Amino acid sequence: MKKMSSLLAAAALCLLFASGCGKAPPSGEAADGAAPPAPVARLTPEQEAKATADAFLASFRAGRLDEILLSLPESYQADVSRVVRAYAAKIDATLFARGTELLSTLADVLDAQADNLAGLLSAPGEGLWGLAEGLDVRPEVSAGDIRSTARWLGNAAKKLDYGEVAAGNILPLLQMAPLREVVESALAQCGFGAVSSCEIPPDDGTPRAEGIVKLAFSHGVDGGGEAEKEEVDFVKVEGRWVPLELSRAWSDAIGAALEGVDAVTVDEETVERMNRLLPMVQRALASLKDAQSAQELQAQAMGAAMTIGMMLQ
Repeated sequence: MKKMSSLLAAAALCLLFASGCGKAPPSGEAADGAAPPAPVARLTPEQEAKATADAFLASFRAGRLDEILLSLPESYQADVSRVVRAYAAKIDATLFARGTELLSTLADVLDAQADNLAGLLSAPGEGLWGLAEGLDVRPEVSAGDIRSTARWLGNAAKKLDYGEVAAGNILPLLQMAPLREVVESALAQCGFGAVSSCEIPPDDGTPRAEGIVKLAFSHGVDGGGEAEKEEVDFVKVEGRWVPLELSRAWSDAIGAALEGVDAVTVDEETVERMNRLLPMVQRALASLKDAQSAQELQAQAMGAAMTIGMMLQ
């Protein structure tokens, strides 16, 4: 969206400059006998919606959550900011700072123990996945994935500014390159890349409400075969195309999020207790950096988890 705004601004400047230079040729004629410019074809509503959907898919595959946020209607962006501000108002500034320090320590541990963690996560029938009962899916996590996550957490710890969050601005966090890598990798593993394209379906004569357009999204099928298609209705909100279901559910979703904020109660005693506990949790976590093997890391992690659990009781 910023690039588009810059292009529009540049175009406006060019038009202003051109309007003050010389006399414009009469309508239908061109300077120096050149042929008049061809009229610019206007996009149909279906074409506009398809362009929006294509851009959304490209941004999502690339992990550009910032572009997705900026592509939403302005009132939707304001709602997201309102929810962030509401949650931030519940957070003590000192506790927020300790939380970012804990994130930084976690990033250091993940980076230092990436190889050992990858070995534990890939261990059949046991390892760290054994701690999660009922987990049917084991994502393939490599040491590189873990280091990528560590970079994102480390950068997040540096970028997370209480003032920005309290103002409802999460764009600096969403724009971080390591976050894009993590989201891109996660989407690829969960199969989002199978959403190959969207197209304008042929008109089947079914009447639709005014202002509603339909797009067909194709989904790849594991093992080959014909792709499945799903038709989605789109509607224009504040000049921007969004799925109809999203427009209908948006207000309720924001209301539910704000109700969730109201349900969060953080008294002074809890804040003081957490401010005492978090440094101890951070030290327990930092001790994992020195593990020399996967088995030693697992033993220390379970010990640290028990210690942290007792602290939080």
